[in-house]
Amino acid sequence: MKRINLFEFEDLRWFPNFLRDDMTKLILVMHKILKTDEDMSVLVSRMLKETKTNHILDLCSGGGGPMIDVFNKLKKEDFPQLKMSLSDLYPNEQLAKSLESKKDLSTRFAWSR
Repeated sequence: MKRINLFEFEDLRWFPNFLRDDMTKLILVMHKILKTDEDMSVLVSRMLKETKTNHILDLCSGGGGPMIDVFNKLKKEDFPQLKMSLSDLYPNEQLAKSLESKKDLSTRFAWSR
């Protein structure tokens, strides 16, 4: 099968930030409706144990998606020393500032571009 190169409009430099942020919020709403964090928590927990690590690197994070809930659940239940870095070409700056201002250590993340 021949490879097809596709793209996402929100990954293009000229795409307006407010639309990009709204699109990532919509994705988060769908994750919450489908409760994907429950299944993802099981999978990520298994990988953390298998790799003997306490750090998650979430690539193409957008607005954080379900990984914020997964992180908080795992940190609370099995991995008290867990850390997570969210990375995105165009991170949701409003969300990043909101997370960085939290006093609760379970919501401390390192954002990078």
